[in-house]
Amino acid sequence: MTPWEDEADYWRLYQWIEEAARPNDALEHIWTKNFVDAEWEMRRLTKAKVQALKAHRKSALLSLLPPPSIFEDNSDFARWRDALADRFVSGDAQALRDVATQLRSIRRSITDVDAYVYTLAMDDVRKLEALIAFNLHRRDSAINSIQKRRDGFARRVTLAVRLLNDDLVPASG
Repeated sequence: MTPWEDEADYWRLYQWIEEAARPNDALEHIWTKNFVDAEWEMRRLTKAKVQALKAHRKSALLSLLPPPSIFEDNSDFARWRDALADRFVSGDAQALRDVATQLRSIRRSITDVDAYVYTLAMDDVRKLEALIAFNLHRRDSAINSIQKRRDGFARRVTLAVRLLNDDLVPASG
């Protein structure tokens, strides 16, 4: 658990999964805990991926915005661009329109900013996606373990019922 995560959220997820899975014994409880841990980690990594992309959005935008004209004061323009980029990254609707206008003036679009964000964040995103895939496998492995165990039990019970119905099991008494 990281300091910024709410442990109560983890235990709510655990309880919800446990109620749905209804583990029958200690081994199934362990697999259920493994499932929940992997699911929690995937959620954490997905949030980290979003943050990695957000972290590069301002620099991507500043790299793509048009340069100042020869008639503009560079320091004022730099401050204006920086403030525009901050507002854009924070989701300000007017800043989004202003950025779109600026980018159109150089035949670019917001899509170009997003593409450049991925280019800048590629190494981080690849690492996070590999960890997400690992935890997906870990989660699915826990599900498969429970399923195989329960299927085996169901097959044994089915066989016992058949043997009983075929009178192959001696009656007691």
